[in-house]
Amino acid sequence: MTDTNEVAVPTQKTITSKTVAGFNRPQIDLIKRTVAKGASDDELKLFLHIANKTGLDPFARQIYSVKRWDSNTGGYIMTTQTGIDGYRLIAERTGNYAPGKNTVYEYDGDKLLCATAFIQKKVGDVWFEVAATARYDEYVQLKKDGTPMHMWATKPHIMLAKCAEGLALRRAFPAELSGVYVENELGDYSKEDSNDLPELNNNLTDHELRYWHTQLTNIGIHKDLIKDYIKEKYAKSSSKDLTKQEASEILSWARSNQVGQ
Repeated sequence: MTDTNEVAVPTQKTITSKTVAGFNRPQIDLIKRTVAKGASDDELKLFLHIANKTGLDPFARQIYSVKRWDSNTGGYIMTTQTGIDGYRLIAERTGNYAPGKNTVYEYDGDKLLCATAFIQKKVGDVWFEVAATARYDEYVQLKKDGTPMHMWATKPHIMLAKCAEGLALRRAFPAELSGVYVENELGDYSKEDSNDLPELNNNLTDHELRYWHTQLTNIGIHKDLIKDYIKEKYAKSSSKDLTKQEASEILSWARSNQVGQ
């Protein structure tokens, strides 16, 4: 049992297997340094499994991972993404996919409201039309000041059409596309407008800090212990000074050690 007066420092685990999901050690190391940067071992294994399952090539950047801040968990989570071409490639490999008719847009005056995309799926010997609609206000990616990010500001029809097509493809091929999202649905922050993101070195907002403390309380960690940990690990006197990355690390440490239990 750990002495409650001691602060355990978390250690970074690494994958030691020679191969994972068909990828060898040099390939795994390269993926972790590039398209899955910052992924934990479990997240990396999941990413490799999805890449193997979908047949998308991470070295050609057909598939990659993005870390996103999740206020519900108080930490960063990994999402696996591809471009719309990756979705089309997966669907095409089934032999049951064909492009549909042109995307249809709806407006309120000059304001773009939604886009409906169409694809064709063959079931047996019969081709069926599959359609899906994406609403602009549900998918537009915004900056901190509330204005659309660059691509959404300059090419909103193209961006929304890709979201709608992604929905249609996932509706038609749920098994093949499970666990992978089109970059335009979630925002490909690794490519553009990266300065508008909540970076890892940004501090928690007041709301996020309160939720973070609630998470630690639910785990059973004493506030004096976490204060000592912050001082020893990060040389900081208050949780208000923590970055989002540091806060996420502390939560991971607390959960793995079940401090106070």
